[in-house]
Amino acid sequence: MRLCTTIAAALSLASSSLAGTQNDFWRNFDAKGINLGNWLILEEWMSPALFSQYSVTGATDEWTFCQQLGSDQCTRALQSHWQSFVQETDVLHMRDMGLNLIRIPLGFWALIDPTADEPYVRSTQMDNVERILGYASKAGIYVVLDLHGLPGSQNGWDHSGHQGPIGWYTSTNMQRSLNAVSALSSFVKNSANGGVVAAIEIANEPNINTTSTKNQYQTYISAAQKIISADNATMPIMFHDGFAGPAGWTSFVKDKSLNYVLDVHRFYFGGSNNAEKAQTDVCSFPATVNAANIAAPVFVGEWSISVSGVFLDTTTWRRQFLETQWAAWIHGGAGGAFWSYKVENPDGSENNGWSYSGIYAQGIANADTFKLQNNQCTASSYAPSTATAGSNSNNAVNTKAGSNTAKTTATGTNVAAVTFAGTAAGTGVKQTSDGHRLPIVGGSILAGAFLSALLIL
Repeated sequence: MRLCTTIAAALSLASSSLAGTQNDFWRNFDAKGINLGNWLILEEWMSPALFSQYSVTGATDEWTFCQQLGSDQCTRALQSHWQSFVQETDVLHMRDMGLNLIRIPLGFWALIDPTADEPYVRSTQMDNVERILGYASKAGIYVVLDLHGLPGSQNGWDHSGHQGPIGWYTSTNMQRSLNAVSALSSFVKNSANGGVVAAIEIANEPNINTTSTKNQYQTYISAAQKIISADNATMPIMFHDGFAGPAGWTSFVKDKSLNYVLDVHRFYFGGSNNAEKAQTDVCSFPATVNAANIAAPVFVGEWSISVSGVFLDTTTWRRQFLETQWAAWIHGGAGGAFWSYKVENPDGSENNGWSYSGIYAQGIANADTFKLQNNQCTASSYAPSTATAGSNSNNAVNTKAGSNTAKTTATGTNVAAVTFAGTAAGTGVKQTSDGHRLPIVGGSILAGAFLSALLIL
């Protein structure tokens, strides 16, 4: 049975060509994705035991991990981690959980040499990426390669590689970033399994809280687009919205032939959030995307079921919130990717808000998840608030939603279309499993505003 499933998945992948623009692929693809966070860029909060194993203290990021260990020991530690963290059995498990896409966060130092004052290790990261692409190809799963950490740090957060000052916005580091983009594009072009790469993401969560930084970011996006399209003419180019929301990018993304895909991240672990506010904001997502009328599919590249404040911490509620988000991201855009595949508590147990493998083991996610029977948004015909469904070929919501009829998912499940309405959630803080509190926005679609203190995965 497993062999037949694997063959069928591979044949399905082979027949789902990326030829044409991203509007051909991403507008017709329901991403049911998973992130490989803490694999090729370490985040201490996601696996405290890894840092403890090597007696690394007071560190939150890969920079400090390698700084404390030194190059040789850090290389050995990371190579062991890269090899053990994800195996073919994991990729097959992802497929069996109903997932069809893996988003792989990468540091620039996997692609180009770090400078002498950067303690990062450039070693066998891309060999391991090739290994996962091979597993994904056999399993029938697509991959997004995400430049998650850029030179100088694009946001000053641990997941960029180095928690501290933002040093990305210099001509030197912008050029180094484009060099990394070029190296990643060449890697995909020359990879034996490059056909499974559904997008190259050129930046993750950059801080663009000034007009100057947003202008620099737009210049970088345009330059990266030219580099990638020269190597891979039909490769979708994904970029994060910098928490400006889809509407913040409507004027920049006017030409769908440029192959852009917009990545937005939505989390509800802020202190002012609760179950009701989180659900309301999730259900507003399709209308928000539709109103933006952006000429690019919108992909929710990171999200979880962690909610702060008052909520029902039960398997039933978590299952409802999980399926509600899957339904909103799929009906409202190009789907999403859960953060993350593995997240551990300090005691080594899997976190039931952030670890998809953990919530699957607990029965929160299960074989019926993508039937979306526990979706809590209004179960009636899906009618976008600003346009007739299917009327605007530039809009991801309209193109994917079509008329007010049921939609067939990639798994063959017939899902009733839905109506979404609601308001955005407020601000608050993230509290990690070890009690670390971090400022955050509840609901990360923001209309032209950015909190410089914002800290997300």
